[in-house]
Amino acid sequence: MNISPEESAKTGIELIEWFHVGECNVYEYFASSKCQNNANVSILHPDPPVSMPKCYYFNRDVSKKDPLVIVLEDLSQFTIVDLIDGFNNAQVC
Repeated sequence: MNISPEESAKTGIELIEWFHVGECNVYEYFASSKCQNNANVSILHPDPPVSMPKCYYFNRDVSKKDPLVIVLEDLSQFTIVDLIDGFNNAQVC
């Protein structure tokens, strides 16, 4: 099956938009204090299963009028540990 470069680019853009909307939904879910379940009963959101940066703003509108944006808390003070190498004693303690 041959896909034209134009179709490939369109599919790539749609995929990026789909991932962006999904990420916005996650930040919105954990930023809200309540949600509606299927029975329309207000329930509290659980705490996120992992630490997450604070989300200050996102634009989920994929209508192309505004750029897709997510503004998150600055986490540059932290480091990323390569899980293949593992943690050293100082990182564990």
